[in-house]
Amino acid sequence: MKHSTNGIIKFIFVLIGAVLFCVLSLAGFIFFHVSELKKAQPLEVSQEEKTAALKTFYSRHKINNEFPPLNSIENFLPVKSSSSEINPSAKKIELPKIDAESYILIHAKTGTILAESNADKIIPPASLTKLVTIYTMLQKPEFKDLEKVVFPPKEAWAIFLPKGAAWMGLGENQSLSIEELIRGMAVCSGNDAALAAALLTEGSLKKFTLKMNEALKTMGLKSTRFEDSSGLSEKNQTTARDFALFSLHYLKQYPENLKKFHSVNEISYPQKHNILIKKSYAGFNELQIKPATNTLLKKIEGCDGLKTGFIYESGFNISLTAQKNGERFIAVILGGHGKDFTEGIFKREQNSIKLMNFAFDNFKSFDIREHNKIKKSVRVLGSNLNVKTSAFIPLLVDEDFSQDYITVFKNDERHIEQAIILPDTIAAPLFAGQQIGRIEYRIKDSDIVLKTIPLICPLDIKEGSSFRKFIDGFYRFF
Repeated sequence: MKHSTNGIIKFIFVLIGAVLFCVLSLAGFIFFHVSELKKAQPLEVSQEEKTAALKTFYSRHKINNEFPPLNSIENFLPVKSSSSEINPSAKKIELPKIDAESYILIHAKTGTILAESNADKIIPPASLTKLVTIYTMLQKPEFKDLEKVVFPPKEAWAIFLPKGAAWMGLGENQSLSIEELIRGMAVCSGNDAALAAALLTEGSLKKFTLKMNEALKTMGLKSTRFEDSSGLSEKNQTTARDFALFSLHYLKQYPENLKKFHSVNEISYPQKHNILIKKSYAGFNELQIKPATNTLLKKIEGCDGLKTGFIYESGFNISLTAQKNGERFIAVILGGHGKDFTEGIFKREQNSIKLMNFAFDNFKSFDIREHNKIKKSVRVLGSNLNVKTSAFIPLLVDEDFSQDYITVFKNDERHIEQAIILPDTIAAPLFAGQQIGRIEYRIKDSDIVLKTIPLICPLDIKEGSSFRKFIDGFYRFF
């Protein structure tokens, strides 16, 4: 009996020892595992994987990274922040009083909306249409050659235009370059030039307007549609917000057009080289000097575009841009008032001057390039990755107009703070393009978030075994 008792006691001690050994071994293993996890080096991610992750992010959030939308003072992406809209009153800045149905003001470098009123009201664009005509024409490879010589189709001759319609002077016995044709649309708003552009590009007005509308759809313009290439039709429609976005993309794609076309004060047409046969013809073969319809070119410092428009159904419209001290702004004003043509143009000028002065006086861009370098790695728990490489550096989303700059009030550039909102650890599984954090740029001591940049996982990471999840769970305790 004594031997039996001693055996049991001995067995218990051995069992306890074995259990203790197993526990200590497991604890040692867990401690070593956690130590390795703490020292985990970020995974190497190829450029192809980064591109794929960004593509997935854009797709999930329905973002066309080639043509991103405008953004308010708070970024347009689905990230929660403390302020939902720009609030100039918080900075005691009074918005200008604009005598028009609709307007919007944006910073061209960042796509930030600075001021707006009824910006989604649908209004005929009138001759602002010609900007889209120029853009659509230049999308076709053979019309990128500005020296290409073309012959005005008979249907587009100036003599066939409605009475009172602006014209360049296209007619019989003429040839001109694509550059001259575009200048005829941009400077003097030639409706003959706009129709000629449509017919030369696609063979018919119907096919051309189809291309115009397809291009706008790609840009994300939801309230804009065209029935003609000139803007004479009251059935054309746009909004200030849509057209500001188009103007921004147009300038980004064709910045050289400002100097070539939109800042030109007048054109002379037809010149000697435009006449095919050197003899007199009735019609528009006599040299005409046509001044620019954009009267702001000489009245706003730094103004170099873009286009005016007027039909009775729309009122007095303008898509305006100006640059001073490295800051470029775009203003779109639709439905300007005026009891007659002279008063309408005067009020359009006054509205434009007010908006541009407001922009130049109150806003500037702030360089954030040095702050956008993310070095912090995120450790992944419960994954199938090697513990020594179970971490990654998140990827900045680059779909915004510019990750390099933010638009700020002039007096706030010294009071910008950056906050990186990113977890130390995250549990698998993860997919490439999944948002896991963000960078916020804020004005100190306020609730205004100037810009939000999402941070995403750069690659797919699969879930690990139950045991891996169990031992990774101890990370937080150590």
